[in-house]
Amino acid sequence: ALAAPATAAQQRWALAGVEFYGSDRVNGEQFAAKHAEDIRHMFNRWGSTAKSALAQAEGLRAKLERAAKDMGGFGWSSLEVVEVGRSENDVAQGLLLVDVIEKDAMAQRFPYREAPDKDVPDTSGLTDQWAGYEDTGRSAALASGSDLKRTVCPAYYCPEGTGTPEMNALETRFVDLVPSNKQLLLHILREDRDGLKRARALFLLTYLKDAGDVTALVSSGLTDPDTRVREAAVTILNDIAIHREDVALPVKDVARMLDYPSPQDRQRALALLLSVSGDPDQASFILGQAADQVLRLLRTKHPGVRDMAYTLLTLFSKEKHPAEDFEAWDKWLWRARQAQIR
Repeated sequence: ALAAPATAAQQRWALAGVEFYGSDRVNGEQFAAKHAEDIRHMFNRWGSTAKSALAQAEGLRAKLERAAKDMGGFGWSSLEVVEVGRSENDVAQGLLLVDVIEKDAMAQRFPYREAPDKDVPDTSGLTDQWAGYEDTGRSAALASGSDLKRTVCPAYYCPEGTGTPEMNALETRFVDLVPSNKQLLLHILREDRDGLKRARALFLLTYLKDAGDVTALVSSGLTDPDTRVREAAVTILNDIAIHREDVALPVKDVARMLDYPSPQDRQRALALLLSVSGDPDQASFILGQAADQVLRLLRTKHPGVRDMAYTLLTLFSKEKHPAEDFEAWDKWLWRARQAQIR
C-alpha cells in the first residue's frame, strides 16, 4: 500500500487498489506498479487542507487519467479516487476507479449530447424560484428537527420537505406559470450552458399536465452531459416509480445507464430498477436484459455500486447468497430464466 505521511492538518490516504471499468485489456496492478510514484505523491497531498497541495493532487490525478487512456489507447478515460474504508489507524483506503471506453464503443457507451454553450435568459424567474423552493423545504425540515419528508404536491415530482405554507404558495405559482412558459423552459433545458439551471428547468417541467410529455422530457435528461441533470432525471423518475404507479416509465432508457462511464450513473440506475422491480412487466425486463449487467456490477470494487447491485439482486431474487459468491448468483440467473421460459 502507498500511505501518505501523517500531519495534523491532513487525512492520511493509502492505495486500496486500481480498477479499470470498461475494458479488460489493462491490468490494474500493472498500472499501479508503473505509476507508483505519481500515485504516492498524489495520496501524500490528497487529504491536505492546503489549496496548493490539493491543486498538486488534482494535477497528478489528471496526469494519471491521461496515462490510463494512453496505456490502452482508449477513446475516453476518467479517474476517480473512491474511499472504500478506513484502516485501524484511520488511514483512508482509496480505490483508483478508472472508467475507460474503447474507441469502437464510444457511440454506444458515451451517449451524452454535446454540451450547450448559450446563456438563455430566464425571463419568467422560475428557475430561481425553484432554487428557493428547494431551500425552503430543507430549511423548514431542519428547523423542525425532523427528517425531511415528502407530501403530495401538484406535480409529477415532489421533493422532500413539501407541505409548508411557503412551499404550497410556490407550488401554486408553478402550476400557473410552468405550462405557459414551457417553451422557455425547454429552451433552457436544451441550450443553456449552466447544468444546474438546466436541472432546475427539468424539475419545473414536471408541472406539465401530460404524463407522457413529462416522462419523455425527463428521459432526454438522461443523456445530458452534466451529471446534475442526469441525477435530476433519475430522481424524478424514481419519485414517479414510487408514488405514481399509473405512469409508464422509460425503464429501458434508464437501464442503459447501467453501463454509463460514471459510477454515480450506474448506482442511480440500479436504484431506479430497485424501485420498479415489484412491477411484473418491469421484472420481466430486468430478468431478460438488465440482469447480466447487474451481475457485472456486483463484481466492482466501488462500494456504492456493489452494495446497490447486491440489494437489488437479493430483493429481486428473494434469495440470499454472499455478495462475493458470484457463482451462486450466476446460477440463480440461469434458474430464473429457465423458469421464465417454462
